[in-house]
Amino acid sequence: MLEAMDYKALTFWYQVAQGLITLAMFIYVVLTNKQKANASAIETLRKEMAEELEDLGKEIEDVATRSTRIETNLEHMPGHSDMGDIHNRVNETAQRLTSVEGELKQMNNTLLLINRHLISGDKK
Repeated sequence: MLEAMDYKALTFWYQVAQGLITLAMFIYVVLTNKQKANASAIETLRKEMAEELEDLGKEIEDVATRSTRIETNLEHMPGHSDMGDIHNRVNETAQRLTSVEGELKQMNNTLLLINRHLISGDKK
């Protein structure tokens, strides 16, 4: 009976050991799968970040190009002194136009007087 009990005890401990080994294997597989999943997620994130950085670099390059274009345009625009010169020229033109307007009014008045004289028939 001792031998049968020892055999049953041995079978019990063998099954316990087998269960513990299976449990250890399960834990190992779960942990390695998590590590693989983490490594895969990290690699995916790296690729996405590289693409985002590349896109950001292109956008920065575009902004730099536009900024250069704007700076070039600003260099060719008139400054304060140039605007003052333009203002003076506009004022001069306005004065000349006023003078021409006065001369035209005088010419019109003269023509009206000539017409009146011709129409009224004043022959002296």
